[in-house]
Amino acid sequence: MAKNNSNQFDRRPPTYLEGYEGFRLPKSFQEIDAGLSHLEKKDHLRIADVMCGTGIVGKHLLEVIGADKITKMVFIDGSQKMLDAIETTLEKFQAFAEKLPFKDESFDLLVVRAGFNNVEKGLYVPILQELLRVLAKDGVLIVQDHFPIDEQSQIAVNALELQIAEADGRNDTPYIPTTVEFGEMVQAAHGKIMAQSEFEFPFNFTDRFKSKGLSEESIAQLNTSILAQSANRLQVKIVGDDILITHPITTFTITKES
Repeated sequence: MAKNNSNQFDRRPPTYLEGYEGFRLPKSFQEIDAGLSHLEKKDHLRIADVMCGTGIVGKHLLEVIGADKITKMVFIDGSQKMLDAIETTLEKFQAFAEKLPFKDESFDLLVVRAGFNNVEKGLYVPILQELLRVLAKDGVLIVQDHFPIDEQSQIAVNALELQIAEADGRNDTPYIPTTVEFGEMVQAAHGKIMAQSEFEFPFNFTDRFKSKGLSEESIAQLNTSILAQSANRLQVKIVGDDILITHPITTFTITKES
């Protein structure tokens, strides 16, 4: 049975997310904001930030849309520790995305950023089905993650994710599909992609995974592995003692099948 690996975040301090510059990239927010143009409803919005971590995207939406246009705003995550770090009087729910505690069509807007890369392959379609179940008929689901654009880079990315999980002491197999495969998963869940856009994001591997709490020895082993796998698969550059990996970040704007 596939597992949701979100409980890995109970092992980390909230600063792991809050202090990461990549989660506050203006381009990331711009791509998410572009998806808002597909909303038919412009006020009295019911919004959920799903697999929210420390609620960075949800708090951004409150600012961009305006609290006066939002009837309901909730933060949902599998980690109670991350939810506890969100300073808000708004509702917070500890729940996994494949089993949401809400009635059908409860939300007009759902956003999932950097959440799918933490779950196993077998959960993608069930999670998408559950998200679309709680989405209103004219609602919008926005998903943003580092989906590889081709099968060669996918092989390298998933091998790296597996090694990171092992170095982190986790017994799971996270999976990241290509953009084409994710589109097929959306279709299998009876969703429809309204828009798709990409931008490139370079991140410093060593700094990022030190913040995860990985040992220097584990990071050194991962660095060696990255360089061995990178040929013609990943955009990798050595910068001093660190490795710079450039990932394509894809944003999907999704609605229900009509």
